[in-house]
Amino acid sequence: MLYHSLFKNKLSLVIIIALLLRLVSVIYSKGFGMHDDHFLTIEMPQRWIDLNNFNETEPTGHSLLYPGLNYLQLLILKNIGINDPQTKMIIIRLILALYSLLVVYYSYKITELLSNSITAYYTALLNAILWFMPFVSVHNFVEVVCLPPLMYSIYKLLQPFKNNIFSIILAGFIGGIAISFRYQTSLILLGIIAFLFLKKKYRTFFLYTVGIIISLIVFQGLIDYIFLGKPFIELYEYIKYNIYSAQDY
Repeated sequence: MLYHSLFKNKLSLVIIIALLLRLVSVIYSKGFGMHDDHFLTIEMPQRWIDLNNFNETEPTGHSLLYPGLNYLQLLILKNIGINDPQTKMIIIRLILALYSLLVVYYSYKITELLSNSITAYYTALLNAILWFMPFVSVHNFVEVVCLPPLMYSIYKLLQPFKNNIFSIILAGFIGGIAISFRYQTSLILLGIIAFLFLKKKYRTFFLYTVGIIISLIVFQGLIDYIFLGKPFIELYEYIKYNIYSAQDY
């Protein structure tokens, strides 16, 4: 009966497929794919542990939130006696594999709200098995790590029966976490804010914006102030770098 009910539920089936493919990637996708997913998110927090110093001497123009979370993971692994780099990374890839299942889940739920369960099934299936998804899902790409909070934020806004003050602020707050993982996601949230304003949904516009601002104050302003001495210094350096380097690539 459990077997029958599990596979009768299309979402459960897709999540199982996604998990199996990601477990293969956990085992076989060693090393790193790009410069950023190692040197900005793993090597840097490992250096903080090796030097016994969390503080960066200079801002780099990259948010400290995700490297900080990796720092906590690596520190826990060190404290329980796991020091082999390959073992540490397979554990981190496993955590990312489980975390990435939220992308599959919310792609189904969002599409189901906007369309129907059949379209939602195929959308989730593409996110589960599309050739690069299992690979990038177990690596430390901020471009992928930012997706679950971004999708959760959108899903909360789309739920008509959840249109209360706390729910809308929470949607904005979680969306702000996506920005703190990857600054470029701010363009998506600005699009949502503009849509709400143009549709004259002023209450939702205001509350959602408040949630985003609170999140950015906590995860950007406060973190930067504590560890770098200036609030929002990493975001400032990121914008400045891209302005001055716009013609360098």
